[in-house]
Amino acid sequence: MVGSQADPVVARAFGGVVLASPTASGATSYDSRGQRFVFRPAPGDLASYALDIETVSAGISPDLCMALGVTTRADALRAWTELELRAKLTNTPVLACLKSPPPAKICLRRADTATHWIAIGKLS
Repeated sequence: MVGSQADPVVARAFGGVVLASPTASGATSYDSRGQRFVFRPAPGDLASYALDIETVSAGISPDLCMALGVTTRADALRAWTELELRAKLTNTPVLACLKSPPPAKICLRRADTATHWIAIGKLS
C-alpha cells in the first residue's frame, strides 16, 4: 500500500520522507506508544533502507546506558536507534550487535524531532 495524502511527513532524509502512517509500505518502525512510522525513499531510489524510532520520553535502564557507553537518557536513546538500525540492516540480533557490532559500512542520517529520536540508514 502507498501512504495516503493525509499521512503526515515527520522528517526527511536521503531525499525521502518519514511518514506517520498505519498503511504505507517501506522500512517500518514503531515508537514506544505503538505509533507506526515508515521511511519512503525518493522516487527511483532502489536502496534498501532501515528505520528506527524511539519516543524522546521513552525510559531506558541504567544498565543499558552503561552497555552503550553513555551517561544520559538522551544519548542512550540516540545510540539505541543507531544500534537497532545496524541490527536491521545486517540481519543481526540487536543484543549481538551490542556485544560485537557487525563490520558493515552504513550510511546513517539522523532526523530527530522534538518528540522522536529518528535514525534512517542504508548499507553503503
